[in-house]
Amino acid sequence: MSFKRRMSRLVELGFGAFGIGLLLIVGISLMFVIFAHLWTTRVCEIKGDTAIFQISVFDEALTIFHRNLGRYPSTEEGLEILVNMPERRKPLMPSIPEDPWGNDYVYVYPGKHNQGSFDVFSKGPDGLLGTEDDISYKTL
Repeated sequence: MSFKRRMSRLVELGFGAFGIGLLLIVGISLMFVIFAHLWTTRVCEIKGDTAIFQISVFDEALTIFHRNLGRYPSTEEGLEILVNMPERRKPLMPSIPEDPWGNDYVYVYPGKHNQGSFDVFSKGPDGLLGTEDDISYKTL
């Protein structure tokens, strides 16, 4: 059925120009809401993937730190020690990035989830540690 015939059929059913316009606005609005939901869901997934990648980079740097110095950094030294290495050693990282939501990563040694090793956490989208949306080394 052609567009012209569909429009004339809508007019026959009692829809005037206003009704047809309203129908188009509602349809376009619904499509926008669906698109916005899909877009925000994908952005959240990408941010989570970025946090997991950054945590894996910390893991590599901390493994090298352990290999070179025979220990992991203390919780107090934190991830910053990877930038400001002791004993005049070269930095393992140029800087410590924030997580994708603008929060600092949390480093704990000894780890609660990785005993004998360390834990690195992103507080996730809500910015609160200890909630369901946290991303940690144990998720790798």
